[in-house]
Amino acid sequence: MSKIVKKNFIFVAIKGDKSDGHQFINEAINKGARKVVVDRSVRGVSSRKLIRVRNTLVTLKNLAKITRQHTKAKIIGITGSSGKTTLKDMASFVLKKFDNTTSSKLSFN
Repeated sequence: MSKIVKKNFIFVAIKGDKSDGHQFINEAINKGARKVVVDRSVRGVSSRKLIRVRNTLVTLKNLAKITRQHTKAKIIGITGSSGKTTLKDMASFVLKKFDNTTSSKLSFN
């Protein structure tokens, strides 16, 4: 579960290889999540808190795609087996000299 869930956040319950975000729905709500996106029935949680979709990962990808379609920002993705966070920080530092720039505050490896 993401440790950064805060009041009014939307928590998307994604099933991964090692854990399932659906296990953390109550924790997310207790931390203040306004809504929880799920892809199956959830017992003991008010239906007013839930947004039921067919597949949470596909839904999250679609939301990201729509968001990108509505921005003029240039987006850079950095991949590799090592050095991603350092390269992200260095690129952000340099690019800020030329224009408005933002980068992830945390590492999402």
